[in-house]
Amino acid sequence: MIIESNPMVATSSAKEIFAYISENSKNERIELLEGNLWTIENALVDAQQFNRKHGIRHFQISSKETLSDEQFRDMIRRVKEEFDIQDRDVVFSAIHTFIRSDRDADKRHVHLGVRMVNAENGRVKRFDNIYQRQEKISRIAEIDYGFASVKGKHNKAVWHCVDDKYKEDIAKLCEGNLPHAAMSKGTIRKLTKLGKNTCQIKQDIKAIFQHSETFSKFKEAIKTKGYQITNGTKKPEMLIIVDEDNNFLGSVNRLVGIKKKELDSLVASPDSLIDNFIIRHAHSDTTVVNNLPKFTHEESLKHSSVEQKASVSSVKNNSVASSGSISVVHSEKAQTSENMTKEQKQAIYDFNENEAKKDEQLRITLAEQKKFNESQLSFDELLESLLNNFESGYSHLPKEPWSNPQDRVASDIEQKLHARLDDLRDAYLKKKAKWFSRGKAELKAFNDVLTLLKIKQLDNFDIINNQNDFNYLLKNKAAAISNFRERKRRDWFNSLDVCNYLKYKQEVKRLYDYIKKNNDLELLLKSYKNPYYGYQMMLLKEKQEDDINKNNRRIVESVKKVKSKSFDYN
Repeated sequence: MIIESNPMVATSSAKEIFAYISENSKNERIELLEGNLWTIENALVDAQQFNRKHGIRHFQISSKETLSDEQFRDMIRRVKEEFDIQDRDVVFSAIHTFIRSDRDADKRHVHLGVRMVNAENGRVKRFDNIYQRQEKISRIAEIDYGFASVKGKHNKAVWHCVDDKYKEDIAKLCEGNLPHAAMSKGTIRKLTKLGKNTCQIKQDIKAIFQHSETFSKFKEAIKTKGYQITNGTKKPEMLIIVDEDNNFLGSVNRLVGIKKKELDSLVASPDSLIDNFIIRHAHSDTTVVNNLPKFTHEESLKHSSVEQKASVSSVKNNSVASSGSISVVHSEKAQTSENMTKEQKQAIYDFNENEAKKDEQLRITLAEQKKFNESQLSFDELLESLLNNFESGYSHLPKEPWSNPQDRVASDIEQKLHARLDDLRDAYLKKKAKWFSRGKAELKAFNDVLTLLKIKQLDNFDIINNQNDFNYLLKNKAAAISNFRERKRRDWFNSLDVCNYLKYKQEVKRLYDYIKKNNDLELLLKSYKNPYYGYQMMLLKEKQEDDINKNNRRIVESVKKVKSKSFDYN
């Protein structure tokens, strides 16, 4: 499930927008749910009258799995609830049927237009943290509908903003690296206008890379398809791929699905086997299974699981030696043959992909163990670094303003003002009381401090000669300062980043206390890498412990009842 949105400028043509929503010839079918030409035009005109840049926010909702009409309407409802959109603010909504580049994805998608400018007061509707909230809607809907969860860039933020019943599923998405698009939206839009099939281009490049033994052979094979690897123009150190018309397709590492460091290793050793540096879904040194046609999909996976377990156990034993070195993790893979059926080939592909994921996870685990052993950190030091790493992640946040309560109390502020001004005022009055003395220097010093403290004298108030007027002025200023500081502190606490920080801090502190109390090294190692996943594991452990305690109490109570009955009988 993917939800995207972008604002439409107020100077846009209402007729063109309505034609795109209701009459677009690119679509096989259009079902207009809400809106007309006048609702679009009114939203744009209102934005222009109040001199606003944008008039409509345009949401697009699409899914890989097929959505029913009721589910499409439910997705619109979820978006409206999340962003507090009233029915009167919906400018248009429609379901478009369009053949996407991914043939397996749902052909239908939804367009939703929302008014951004209030027609009465000109206020612009706010969509704070829109990317995180859009992903939140998508992840919850995927779980509710039973769809496959998509790994987004903001799943960690989503995890903290959903109910407990969704946390376990979303916590799994927080592991590993963030996803990166092979092509940017601008590149896809540009290539699509040129008549290029971006989905096919990405599949071709990945397929060539999967079947290339070395990076040199990959460069040769890609030339035969009309592509070329060259250095970027903006970043010469970045390798990019262009087509036969010299159109930019994307960076090499993103198009083939590897990390930049891994690509650098391949470039440094172009004639070395790629499998020596990275793990791919298919290895060049796989073995051919000749008798596989008699296995079904499930049987083929079961048949190969025994060899996989033996391979993994041998890797675990051999990887972490006394020297601390980690051997290359490669499980035995299977290849397809020409006499196999389509289902049997698919079973082999799925099995190899599953084995590659296991190899990657095992390699990461062994690397973490090696890193932990080499660091020689004690349990307490590692536990303290868990909190320090969390705090360093939020070092960009502004500090809490006036955290000392005395700095916000009006009476304490008034005392400080008196401490600054009383001596200067008394010095001036004493100087002026003397013969032939005006006390200009003392009066100037007193007025300079008033200016520095931004205290303005009120009309008909004699703060020099009248003590009551002076006290009233400072009391009034202290109250104003107190209100200002309290308001700034409330704004700091109410900001979304600070709210998330304080919430996360409580959870990490709770995780810290649990690990320290139970001396749980396994949970500490997992929390050190991903505290969000560690917190979820802690909740599961607490629930299990609570269930065990409840069960034990029931057993004790039942035993007491049996004993009491036997005592009564005797």
